[in-house]
Amino acid sequence: MSCLSSSGSEEEDENIDSYRKGGYHAVRVGDSFAGGRYIAQRKLGWGEFSTVWLAYDCRSSRYVALKIQKSAPQFTQAALHEIEVLSSVADGDPSNSKYVVRLVDQFKHTGPNGQHLCMVLEFLGDSLLRLIKYSHYKGLELNKVRKICKCILIGLDYLCTENLV
Repeated sequence: MSCLSSSGSEEEDENIDSYRKGGYHAVRVGDSFAGGRYIAQRKLGWGEFSTVWLAYDCRSSRYVALKIQKSAPQFTQAALHEIEVLSSVADGDPSNSKYVVRLVDQFKHTGPNGQHLCMVLEFLGDSLLRLIKYSHYKGLELNKVRKICKCILIGLDYLCTENLV
């Protein structure tokens, strides 16, 4: 079972007690999902509702972000809402020019802690925290910060215009 983040830092780990009925699904590097289509590579992160893994999509030969929701009904409901929003975004932005992550696939995965709704998202790269760590906590270059902020603002403007937030 892997409960440690990819960084291995304890303050960045989810609570091990949440690996129970209704909680997180324990994942090991190399575990397969959706009939072997997705293979877990490393943990990207976690949140109160889910863990997110870098996975290899054997069908498309590319990397994706595999978001595995906790199995309790309220988390499944939240994931269904997120899927609805992401589907609306994709329908309204077929050219993918609005800087909002794409939902690639969704499926259910049954494990010892229950049935988990899983979302497969396009992999956009490392987190800001990981980028800052790569720079030995010296921060990011101003031009990179500007590019990141511009993308975030374009995406947020689109979501507001479409009344999705």
